[in-house]
Amino acid sequence: MVKASRVVPVLGYLLVLLIGLSQVSCVQDEGIRLSDGSLLAAEELRDQALIVNYWAEWCTPCREEIPVLNALHQEKGVTVLGVDFDRHTQAELDQVMERMQIRFPQLADSPETLWQAARPKGLPHTLLIVEGRIVRVLEGPQTRESLLGELGSVTAQ
Repeated sequence: MVKASRVVPVLGYLLVLLIGLSQVSCVQDEGIRLSDGSLLAAEELRDQALIVNYWAEWCTPCREEIPVLNALHQEKGVTVLGVDFDRHTQAELDQVMERMQIRFPQLADSPETLWQAARPKGLPHTLLIVEGRIVRVLEGPQTRESLLGELGSVTAQ
């Protein structure tokens, strides 16, 4: 016989998990909020692979990836979204993005919330998301070739 004192915490945990998952689904059904206050509509994301890149101004490899990510964001079938690792205010973020010449949108909500992704311990850190699911977590600097290769391998599955 299972004691009620053991069942209640488990049921509570499952309820929290289900609520969290339903919120993620709702967010992705409506779209994704961007740091500038706009919404990237769910329809715009259909048939798109998402490259979600954590970056920081102090991270040299992150700065080196920016031109590659800017270019990939312009390609059909790929959307690049940034995550400001240092969590600047919007005014500070705008200044940093200008200094770093970042031309792809930044997430307002964290990937931890949107996709239950763990916050990275190191940078650069990139998530590949297909059909609303994280399909790859890439640690360290990426090139155009490595990102397209990873995207090709996950979309071919």
